[in-house]
Parts: sequence; structure tokens; C-alpha cells
Amino acid sequence: MLILTDYNKPYMIENLLSPVVPKHYWIFSGQMQDFMLAPISYLEETSGPSLTIEVDGFRFNVPAHWNILIVDKETYQIDTVPIRSCSSHETYAFIMSPDDYGVNKKMITVCGYNNHEVLCHPLMAKGQALCHPIGEVEKYGKELQLSIVITPHDLNKFIDGKAVGDILP
Repeated sequence: MLILTDYNKPYMIENLLSPVVPKHYWIFSGQMQDFMLAPISYLEETSGPSLTIEVDGFRFNVPAHWNILIVDKETYQIDTVPIRSCSSHETYAFIMSPDDYGVNKKMITVCGYNNHEVLCHPLMAKGQALCHPIGEVEKYGKELQLSIVITPHDLNKFIDGKAVGDILP
């Protein structure tokens, strides 16, 4: 899987045996209700069914049982929902960038299902979510890295009733 590094570039973690160059990666902390850098202390594999999703033209695979941080396009309330539920209705992913605090959202499309896949990623504590890069956009005269927020955990107990403005400065 891809992570967003401390130097704001995507980095692919392909397996547990390859050396990992970055020492920190971007996460969303449900407890702190903020985006922050976390140390890469341990890698883990998630094996089982996966979904191929597309966000803003970028396709990638995620574990089918994971959740995604979404935003309501009218009220701007945030929520975490199972990624598999994004196939049944129009859903917008919350998009973050370490260099831009504007409100960004992009539609999620579920494109495929894989019976078994092994995906490697850093260990995330309960209440944490991974910022998964989806591409760059030029803004303010520089390239900004955009990421969605995915997690094996349900963050609703931390963000219940919150809106985008509650987690952005």
C-alpha cells in the first residue's frame, strides 16, 4: 500500500521484507481529531478480500473490510463507513493534504473485487487512520499531494457529529 511520508511524497510498501526508507508517515488521529506524523515502528500484512477503488482517476486496492473517512457534500459532516458500502450509493471521500487546509472531497467508485490479496502497511493503533496518496494537484504555484483517509478501525466514536471544520484548522 501507499503511505504519505513525512516529506509529503507517496511511498509504496510492497512487502514486509523490503527496507523502509521513510521513518514517519501521515495519519489521522481520532483521539486528537487532527492529522499528524506517526513513526513507522512496525509493518503488518492484511490478507483476504480486497476492493479496487477509484478516487479522482487513481485506482488502487484496499482491504474489503476497511473503512474510509467520508464527507457529506451538502452538510460537510464527516463519518467513517465501510469501503464496501461505497458501491451502493454516491459517496465522497474526505481529501487531505499536509500543505492545504481547504475542504476537498472526491467521489469514490468501487471498480472491482479480489478474492484474496496481501497488502502491507504500517501498524495503526486503534483510533488511527492511514493517509493514502491518490495524486497531486497544482495549487499555490506548487504541487500538493492529495490523500484519502482509510483505516481498519471505526472512528465514529471519535468523530460522531463532527463536521470538516472541526478537524481542519
